[in-house]
Amino acid sequence: MKWHRWERVYTGDRLCPSPSRRLVVSYFSPALLLISLVALLLRLYASTDNFWLDEIFNYFLAMEQVHSVSDIFPGIKVEHQFLVTLSMYLLGDQLNWVWYRLPSVIMGTGALAIMALVGYRRMRPAALIVTLAVAAVSYPLVVYSSEARGYAPAMFFSLAMFVFIEAYWRNGNQAWLIGFWTSAVMAVLYHPAAVCIYLSLGFWSLVREWRVGGGLLQVGRELALCHAVPLVFMAWLYFAVMRQWGSVGGDVLSLARVIGDTMAAVIGLPMRHEFRWGALFLGGALIASGLVILARLVRSDIWIFYLSALLLAPVLMLGINSRPYLYVRYFVVLFPFFYLMLGEAMDAVAKRFKEARVAVVGLCVLMLVGNALSTADFLRVGRGGYLDAVTYMAASTPWPTVKVGGDHDFRNGLPIIFYSRYLPKNRNLVYLRLDAWPPEGPDWLLIHNTCNETFVPMPVVKVRGGIYRLAKSYPVLGLSGVGLHLYRNDSRF
Repeated sequence: MKWHRWERVYTGDRLCPSPSRRLVVSYFSPALLLISLVALLLRLYASTDNFWLDEIFNYFLAMEQVHSVSDIFPGIKVEHQFLVTLSMYLLGDQLNWVWYRLPSVIMGTGALAIMALVGYRRMRPAALIVTLAVAAVSYPLVVYSSEARGYAPAMFFSLAMFVFIEAYWRNGNQAWLIGFWTSAVMAVLYHPAAVCIYLSLGFWSLVREWRVGGGLLQVGRELALCHAVPLVFMAWLYFAVMRQWGSVGGDVLSLARVIGDTMAAVIGLPMRHEFRWGALFLGGALIASGLVILARLVRSDIWIFYLSALLLAPVLMLGINSRPYLYVRYFVVLFPFFYLMLGEAMDAVAKRFKEARVAVVGLCVLMLVGNALSTADFLRVGRGGYLDAVTYMAASTPWPTVKVGGDHDFRNGLPIIFYSRYLPKNRNLVYLRLDAWPPEGPDWLLIHNTCNETFVPMPVVKVRGGIYRLAKSYPVLGLSGVGLHLYRNDSRF
């Protein structure tokens, strides 16, 4: 059934030969399969690394506060990701935490397939392959596609939103519109950051409808048809559920630092102070030049969507956000669209201006190599050695009950409680809150550092009159995790 037909508004298809010709290019299908396999293996390997604090917090929410599916919405009064909590509840208590991460692994890899669907109408095969290769090894995409959190699924359904709304615009079939509604709802239920993509598609819809014409009433009718269902759902979700949430807190970082690190992460530069302003300048220049190229050279109205998705909607979200907590991960849903925009723009430049091809190739190499090196460092260092730390303390303590204290009860206590179940039955590890320490102090002291700070542990610390010596350090890298530093109580050993 078709509800209406759009008049033709050009969105970039002219760049490439027909899809049927392009998809039979001899090297395209094998390259796409190889890229997908590499992406899957990277994400699977990363998923075997330590379950970390944010995931553990969600795990305890699902195991302790959810007693039926209906509890997911009204039953939890602290911020969480609805469908992640639901999947953990349905999976039950699993000793192997990879099961909780599989949805992210699958949808994080599947996002590349949807990127291919989005890009195959707009790029030549070589450009699309390079774009997908960058996304496959992208450090932030590998990190968040291997964790039991909602970023990768939200990214997957945000891309699906794009595909469905474009398909609906081409033929007006209600099945595509229902797919758009479903994708919008699923994306927001996985993470509210997907609202940026939804609002950008809404803004693009408004501009397209206005250009098609038909009067204000017609424009309003078509917009209501496309957006009334997801808008009503999102309004209910926010006012009835999310406004009641409390926050668990976090590090407060400056806006300039977060935006600089975001640009560094998506481009492939190190997330360090000395690269921050350069990344901010380069990222801004790439977005601005990409928008101009799409508008002036490609003459595609998709620049309107990218302008909103990469600039206007994030600025709007920052403006109405009353919380002081802001992190790179809140923008990761936008990263595939950054890669698609850049891929289409660079392909157009390379096709039109031969003298610019060296610069285009150099940018591609920078992003591929930079992201690959950052991903390799992440796979080597990981999210912090929780399990190794617990095992080391148990093995190094001669008595069966190991008493552990820390400098932050929430960030240290929750992982200790979670990982203590992996110890042998003749070992019992107990975390003591700061207000419950015995006079002689705990056997071990944990000092932590988040992934947002550079930290060098001191060899000896004095806490409440006790002397603790550094025994072991487990570092953390970049975007996710908590570094742990184990200190042995001199008076107890």
